[in-house]
Amino acid sequence: MLCEVQLNSSCAANNMSREQQLFRDIYHIFYRFGLPSVCIFGFLGNIINLVVLNHKRLQRSLTNKELAANAYLVGLAFSDMTFCICAFPSMFLPEEQFYSDKGFLIHYAQYCAAIINIFILTSTWITAAFAIERYLAICHPLTSRNILSLRSSQYVIIIVFLGSVVFNIPVFWRYSINEVVCENRTAYFLEQHSVISFTFEHAYRAIWATCGNFVPSVILIFANVCLVVRIRGSYALRKKFNRYDTNRCSSPPAEANNKITMILISIVVMFLILVAPSEIIKQCILLVDDVITCNYTYMSIEVVTNFMQSLNFSLNFILYCVINKSYRNTMRHMFCCYHEDRHRLSYRSSYRSTLNEGIAREETTVVIQNETECLKPEKREALLNYCTHKTCHETVTDIHDNSLS
Repeated sequence: MLCEVQLNSSCAANNMSREQQLFRDIYHIFYRFGLPSVCIFGFLGNIINLVVLNHKRLQRSLTNKELAANAYLVGLAFSDMTFCICAFPSMFLPEEQFYSDKGFLIHYAQYCAAIINIFILTSTWITAAFAIERYLAICHPLTSRNILSLRSSQYVIIIVFLGSVVFNIPVFWRYSINEVVCENRTAYFLEQHSVISFTFEHAYRAIWATCGNFVPSVILIFANVCLVVRIRGSYALRKKFNRYDTNRCSSPPAEANNKITMILISIVVMFLILVAPSEIIKQCILLVDDVITCNYTYMSIEVVTNFMQSLNFSLNFILYCVINKSYRNTMRHMFCCYHEDRHRLSYRSSYRSTLNEGIAREETTVVIQNETECLKPEKREALLNYCTHKTCHETVTDIHDNSLS
């Protein structure tokens, strides 16, 4: 098609057809099947995370410091869920990046990079703040006693989100919609350009790579190493004391603290494997050569790294289920409570019915005894036996009749 030839003229001329075919295959596998499945699973998993982490059963079992750490998990689940929602429509984007009208898809393609970057940066810095919080709570418990609280965690999450929005504002003007007429039809496409100037664009990408990848990665690695060393030392010390005191057991707060820390360590390891390398590779390539974005090899790498990022935002649900016993128990309680409530209501209804029946029989017996005091003993006993086969109202009526006779 003439439009496609014109638009691809800015791309490298030495692109091989084999590279193009490889890109098409990778795009089809990851964007048409892999990414939608991961986004759907991540959306449902993060919904469950939000419900379980905010459940009263789990909240009541946490101390003040654990509630502060739990707030970061809630904020991370919300950011990851929003990322999955924003990334899901990308499966509907055309592979050739041509659009027949100025509808939802082309506007989504124009702004999706900025919106997705907001939640990537939000999740990254929430994880970094969570790591700092755990580092202070585990390695400096006395110093952090007056610093760590639920309110301070909430403030940090709000500041991280607002900072991510402000930091990604230039990306909203990175793409513009252009049109080209060919074969009596109008096609629309996106053209990437510098926001203010070429120098500003390169400086902004360098700052994004530093603040969005390098600095958080350093924080996460440092905090992770310190926490692992401290936890190993704690386990060794506990094991040493248990040799001399067989009745000694670890305190529940310490166990819960270690569980939360182990969740953080798992999240950090997954982030360093799935997100950090992909973002660093992409940013470094863009800093070296901006025109390489039209290269099919680079586009293939970008598709794979985007899928890896989606995995990172979707697998926290599995981590929580594997590591945190309180999370599993709360989720089991939530899913089983409906059946238990129905059983409990049925039992209560049966119990109340039996209780009311017993009360009715006692009241009837009292009425019968009062009404038959004037009868002869033989007739009184016959009426008492007769009343067991009739309702209360019928029995009392018969007693009145017999009394009158």
